Order: sequence, then structure tokens, then C-alpha cells
Amino acid sequence: MISTKENVRQLVALMKQHGIQNVVLCPGSRNVPITQTILGDDYFNAYSIVDERSAAFVALGMIDETGKPAAVCCSSGTALMNMGSAVCEAYYRALPLLIISADRPMHLLNRLEGQTIPQANIFQRTTNLSVDVDDRGKEGNLFANRLINQALIALTSPCSGPVHINIHFDNPIHDFVDESLAEVRKVNIVPVYPTAELYLPTQAAKDCHKVMVLVGQMPYDKDVCEAVKYLKERGCLVLAEPLSNLGAEILDVAHLDMILKAVDRSEWQSLAPDLLITFGGNIVSKRIKELLVRFAPKKHWHISHTFPVKDPDPYDSMTDLFDCKVTDFVESLSLHIDTLEIDKSYQLLWSYLENVLPEPKPLHKASSFAYMQKLLTALPEESNLVLGNSSIVRLSMLFDFPKDTHVFCNRGVSGIDGSLSTALGIALKSDRHTYVFIGDLSLLYDMNVMRQKLPSNMTIVLLNNHGGAIFHEIPALQKADKAVLDDFIASSHTISPKGWAEDNNIVYRRIYDSNELDECLAPSNLPNLIEIVMDIEEQADELNHFMRNIRLNLNN
Repeated sequence: MISTKENVRQLVALMKQHGIQNVVLCPGSRNVPITQTILGDDYFNAYSIVDERSAAFVALGMIDETGKPAAVCCSSGTALMNMGSAVCEAYYRALPLLIISADRPMHLLNRLEGQTIPQANIFQRTTNLSVDVDDRGKEGNLFANRLINQALIALTSPCSGPVHINIHFDNPIHDFVDESLAEVRKVNIVPVYPTAELYLPTQAAKDCHKVMVLVGQMPYDKDVCEAVKYLKERGCLVLAEPLSNLGAEILDVAHLDMILKAVDRSEWQSLAPDLLITFGGNIVSKRIKELLVRFAPKKHWHISHTFPVKDPDPYDSMTDLFDCKVTDFVESLSLHIDTLEIDKSYQLLWSYLENVLPEPKPLHKASSFAYMQKLLTALPEESNLVLGNSSIVRLSMLFDFPKDTHVFCNRGVSGIDGSLSTALGIALKSDRHTYVFIGDLSLLYDMNVMRQKLPSNMTIVLLNNHGGAIFHEIPALQKADKAVLDDFIASSHTISPKGWAEDNNIVYRRIYDSNELDECLAPSNLPNLIEIVMDIEEQADELNHFMRNIRLNLNN
């Protein structure tokens, strides 16, 4: 059964012809024509998620795992507003998320009609394109075809990012016929990205001998890994965090924030590059940003053609922007790389500092340090790991990750909302077991998604310190009144998800000893939730003690 609405037929047929197969559907009445038409075609993989905020993040997780566009569809009114966090995350991570919102007739706007708000172009500053589709007459259908084609092309060209299609329905909205979708006019686009010509830039940078390649958050890409490996072999210093998904065997340095904490700031200038080459998304480390701002490189080359923010430059130093693939850039650079006369001792200095970094040693067996170290040690190889934001992602950066771990985190905007939903989307589309390490406030924020039937390849590890521990680690907040810090800043609580998990057929375990984690992390035939309970102030004391006491001397 498919809708009699022609604009719905255009939309769903074009989604199929453009290869958008994974669709997350939210309940509601106004979007029934779209929901029924998608469910009426076996091409689509449809998933039902009640909470629109969670639904959009589930779709992001599917994009994370498959590398392909995914859609989320909701009813009218405030349902659409709930997707705002995920839309921003998709925009700043260049993820092709298709947001489809059903809307009421235009003439009902601002007449105090229920669930009627100005939906058209509501995410205008965080989408590649937003189109408003009506359902009136033959000319309207031709216009709808053109708008929808434009929108679906804009998901990935000229750069990937979210797109919003808002579609109006006059009554009746519940008329369906027993037919199959017919093909409609599809507009194709053939993008051309010529290899960057680097002769002139390398000539201009011939006095730049200390070369740093700084890689931000990226999905795993074998070809990019090989390109970065080539740069490393030629003497370029490669810095990245686990979110780059490059793998430890390629990186010179994976604990860059720890090194910069251990080296006195008076010695930082020796660690600064002459030429900085950047690509990928966000970097967690604040210290590397501080280093590169304080000691600006002579040249800063940024490579990007997939990000909507075309000139991301948190270091205020970019001199050249290359609108091409990383692999094309490295292929072209290989023809001129000898011009740079790369100083390999710079690479060796950073590598030495990485090798002599002290291993984090927990003071307490039940501290966040002890648990994170044990979690990453016990994590099976070839897993997916979704990290929550704030304390979780920063704490994990202190340790080594298992081999061939695909690492995910919503660092586009770095919000705590949606981490669990994103993990669900990844798990639904992956053959790997998906683990999510998440803090208590983040889980509480996103707990509605646990009402869904979680897949058996999903394990949730909750590090519960009953509040926002990271606020206890900020020196300036130590002067705040304890009651204010606990109740209003860190939002202390006594909540456990035990009952919620058990009510939703999730195997629940509470851990009191890190030695129990080996057994708990082993993949099983049921979804799992492991709750680790810690003391919020003990966690802050341990982290501050470790970071205060690591010291490295460049002259040794």
C-alpha cells in the first residue's frame, strides 16, 4: 500500500533511486503517508524509534557505520524541533542525514492550530539545503520533483551534510492504494575533484623542515591510512587521537595531550612545526590547539572537500586550503615532497616523548582510571567503540586502544545528548559487537532509546559517578560552594538504570571490582548494560594527581 499523495510518491521513489535505504521512522499522524509508502516497498530498511531526538541520532549511527546516507522522518510541530542536536552534529561532522518532516497546510500557520509551527528552513544554518514541498497540482508535482532531486544531491555534493525536506499535506492524508512505486525523473550529478597541484605551495614552503600532520576525527578509511603511512615514512610527524581511526601502528604519537601536559610550557616552542598539515574533524586535546596558536607555523595547509565548514582553522594560521581528497593530496605531494627537506629529528623527538611517557597507574582499584584502563584492556579486538563526550572521551585518551577498534564519538558539536542513540544506529548496521562507554548524565539524557529492542551485539558500559564529574576537575570551580557545585553545576543524583534496563529485557550487571569486567565484556546473545559505580570526588582527585605528576624533560 502506498499513499495517493503525489508528492509522497515523488519523495519515496527518489529516495529509492538515490540509494537511501535506511530510514528511521517516528510515530505520528501527519507523517503517515510517508511512513506507509516507505513500509510498502521492500527496498527500505525501516526502524521505529519513538523519541525524535534519539531517532535522529540512531540515523547518525547508521551513517557512521555504513558510510551511506540515512533518513529520519517525523510528524509535524515540536517533533521536528527535537532533532536539532543531531542536525548540528551531522552538519559539523559532514554526515549525510536526510531529515523529512511532515507539515500541515501553509494557510494554517499562526492561527493557533495544534502542532503547527514555521517548519520550513528551520535548520537553515546547519543544513546543506532545506526545501519546502507542497502537494498542489501538476505544476506543483514537477516542482516537487526538482526540489527533492536537488535536496538528495545536496546530501553528498559538493560536500556531505544534512538536508531537510519539509513536506506539506492537505487532507485527506490517509488514502492509500495497492500499487507499487513507479520510477520518476532522477537528476544525476558527476562530481570531479582534480588532483591538487602542489608545486607552487611546496616551493613556498621549502624553508619548512619540521612537518606536522595533525589528523582529526575520521571514519576508518584504508586508503587514507596508507596515505598517512607514506607521509610518516618520509619523516613527517603524524599526530592523532584514537578518534582518527588511523590505528596505533601508523601514529608516531597518540597521547599528544599528555605529552604537552608533561612538558613545561617554556619548552613548547621546540615541539611546534614549521609546516602544519591538517585534515579530518575535531581534535579533543586543548593543549595542541594552544601550542599551535602560541607558536604559529610558517605554513598551514588544510585538506578538505567533504566538510561543510570549508575553512576550519582553530589555530588561526591556515595559509592554503586544498579542496581535494586526502589521497589525491598525498599523491600530488609525493612528486614534490623532497623540496621540503624534512627534518626527521623533529619526528624522533615527539616519538621519544611518547615512548617515555609514564603509564597511568591508578591510586584506587575502583577509580575511574582503574576502570577505564581495564575496560580498554578487556575490550575485544575488532570491536566498535562508541565514546560518550566530556569525561569519558577525555579519560579514554590516556590509554591505548585494542587493535583494529573502530572508534566513534559525537565530537561535531561535542554534546552529551544522543550518544546512546548513535551507538544503537551503529550496532543495527554493523557485524561487529558495539560497545558504548557512557557517563550517567549522558545516559539519563538519552535513556528513552532503551525502550527499543536493542540488538544482541550491543553492550552499554555506564560509568556512574552520580553527576558531572568533569566539573569537579576544573580548578576554577573548586572555589564554588559545594552545594552549588553538586546540585546545580554537576547535577548530582542517586539514579540507577537497573529497573529501566530489566524492564526492557536488557541484561543488567552492577560491577564492584574491575576484575569482573573480562567476563562482562565478552559478546553474548543478549544486549547488556554494565553499571560501574564510582565516587565523583575520588575520580577528580585521581585525575588531578596524575596530571600534576607527569613531567618530561626535552633535554634528557
